[in-house]
Order: sequence, then structure tokens, then C-alpha cells
Amino acid sequence: DHLGAEVGEDHGTERARPDPCDLDDLDPVQWPHCLLLVFVRLSATDHCTRAWAPTQCGPTDRHYARDVGNGADEATTGAGRWQAVHDRLVAKDLDDLAADELDLLASSLFWLNEPGRSIEAHQLACRRWQAAGEPLRAVRSTWFLFYEHWLVGEDAVARGWLERGRRLLDTHDAERRSVVAGWVAVAEADVLLADDDPTTAVSRAETARHTGERLDDIDLTAMALQVEGRALVATGHRDRGLARLDDAMVSVIGNELEPLYTGWVYCNAIGTWHAVGEVRRATEWSDAALRWCESLAEGLLYPGLCRVYAAELAQLHGDWDDAEAQARQAAEDLARSDARYAGAAHY
Repeated sequence: DHLGAEVGEDHGTERARPDPCDLDDLDPVQWPHCLLLVFVRLSATDHCTRAWAPTQCGPTDRHYARDVGNGADEATTGAGRWQAVHDRLVAKDLDDLAADELDLLASSLFWLNEPGRSIEAHQLACRRWQAAGEPLRAVRSTWFLFYEHWLVGEDAVARGWLERGRRLLDTHDAERRSVVAGWVAVAEADVLLADDDPTTAVSRAETARHTGERLDDIDLTAMALQVEGRALVATGHRDRGLARLDDAMVSVIGNELEPLYTGWVYCNAIGTWHAVGEVRRATEWSDAALRWCESLAEGLLYPGLCRVYAAELAQLHGDWDDAEAQARQAAEDLARSDARYAGAAHY
């Protein structure tokens, strides 16, 4: 009853477009997209108002050592590395930070479970990149900000940031084929899935994948594959869609992706396999995801989300003790990261 009240508030009323997380309208293949929105709405009683989603890393992770600059040492490359980055940057006045330093600050704030401050850093970075005449870096900031709002249900704000990114690309035609345009296509595919247009979503995801392959961007390619796979499943091409997810997971198990995208692909792949009844497959990957989460030195969001999946799957196997233990730990982790995500664990 609580789930229906929080998720489908307008039952019996006419709406221009169905709520993508209304249980009466929800197609099972939409579960991965719906997951985080349901988390938020289940925990609405927490009255948390600051928007956030797990999208704060990007290129700063892959080029961490270079971007940190002189003074990075062995102690900052493992446990506590993001704390070290954060401490170094906040020692400066915010107005003195360059745009790339603000990107790093936003990444550190994600891994240190400070979602509201991460959004502020990304917004300021976007403005600094624009002022510096670096439109492509500004577009990348809009991508982060799109997902920060999109995944907590703030559709209007999210679409505004996506449109800002499109506009910046449109004013720089010579750079339209850059890798940044591929990331924008990933975001567009997610919007199209939510708008119940999976066929066009497949097309945009393919564009993103081709861009990633052409430019040898492993993170972009994997992210495009996971949204393409979900879109193909939504169009009824189940086997092709699951094959795309398998392809994306090869990059995960090969440790080829940055931690942000590793967790992202894990979540969407496991959710899709669960939704289409591939419980054995989902269980195997959920176990692998939990092992990966245990290797993270910082950040509580992904461990919490992985444990929610593990709890659901343990219930399907009748392992109630494990299900309860996973759910309790998930609730603790998610409450410490961002309380809006703890609702599903409590539920």
C-alpha cells in the first residue's frame, strides 16, 4: 500500500504521459530505469530536498594522478585518496579553484557521501568552463548535472541541463563528433526510454556506442551498451538486448572501467536480468558486484544499492536470514550516503 501511495499517486486520473514508475503502467523491462526513482519516492518521508545521483566522476578518475598534480603520493592512490583530494582542495578559497579542480572536488564529494555539495561544485565548474572558452568540458558538466537531477525524479531540472548541453554542442559544429556528443546521446537514450520511445532510444544508444568505439573510449562504450541493451529489451528484442548487457559486463569483469561506470553497469545489468526472469544470472552477477563493492575504499552508495539487489534475490531463493542482513546493511549504508535512497532497503 505504501509503495502504491508513493509511486502511483494519480490512479484514476487522466495524465498526459504515464509516470514511468506508476505500478499500474510499469512494464517489467522499465525496472532498471525506475529503480532509483522508486528509491527516492519510497523514502519521501525523510524530507530530503537536495538532488543528487551517482554521476560525479567521469574523466577525473581515469586521469586522477595527472590531475591531482605535484604532491600526490602513494598514500593518496588507495584508501583515503578522495579524502586527500578533498582536503587539499577545500584548503583553498572556492573562488580560487580552476574548473578542473572543481571537477575533482565534485568527484571527491561523491565518494565522501556529500551529494549536495557535489552538485554545487559541478554547477560552478560548468560556469568556469564556459567562461574559459571550453564548451566541451562545460557540456560534460551538464551531463553530470542532468543525471544528478534525473535519477532523483527532478525531470524538469534534468531536462534543462540536457538542453543546455545540446545547445553548447549546437554552437560548436566542428566539435559535434567529439566523445562528449556520445555522452549526451547516452542521456538522450535514457530520456527516450522514460518517454516510452525505446525504438528511438536504441538509435541514440547506437550513436553513443559507435562514438565510443571510434574514439576508443571504454567507459562511453560500456555505458552506451548498457542503455542500448535495456532499450532493445524494451522493444521486445530480449536476446539482442541481453547480449549487449553481456558485452558491457565483459568490460566490468575485466576491470576496464572507472568505478563510477563499473557500478552503473552492474546495477542496470542486474536489474534487467532480474526483470526478465534471469534470476540465476542476476544472482551470479549480484555476488560479483558485492565482492567489487567490498573492494571500494570510499563511497557507500554502490554498496548500499548492490545489497538491495542481493536482499531481493536472497528472498527469491528463500534465504531469509541473508535477505534481512543485506537489507539492514543496505539501509545503514544508504542512510549514511544519501537518506533518500534508503527507502527501498527499509521497504
